[in-house]
Amino acid sequence: MKFPPDFFRPATPMGTQGLIDVFTMHPFLPGGNVDGKVNNFVVDPNAADLTKSCVLYDDILNTVKGLYPNPTGLLRRNLIKNLHYFYPGFVATLGEDCGFLVYHLFKLR
Repeated sequence: MKFPPDFFRPATPMGTQGLIDVFTMHPFLPGGNVDGKVNNFVVDPNAADLTKSCVLYDDILNTVKGLYPNPTGLLRRNLIKNLHYFYPGFVATLGEDCGFLVYHLFKLR
């Protein structure tokens, strides 16, 4: 595989430095298109944004649950593991610990 000539990869791992600056310069409101159509964006005041990080995390978990309503076996195990690895990065990026909700998602103890 060959990368294009203008491909750039940083020499060191990247972090979240500057993330807040980007979103401050380019704010957005959460929402989506309604009625299955395009170009009819409606703001949803209850939707998650970067100021409601626990709502955002909960939305992500609910999306996963909707995509995989009754996972079993290896799929279930891997979903739990992936969400477990996702959570610390989420907390580090958005700075709010929402409680580790993945176990409640799949009703684990």
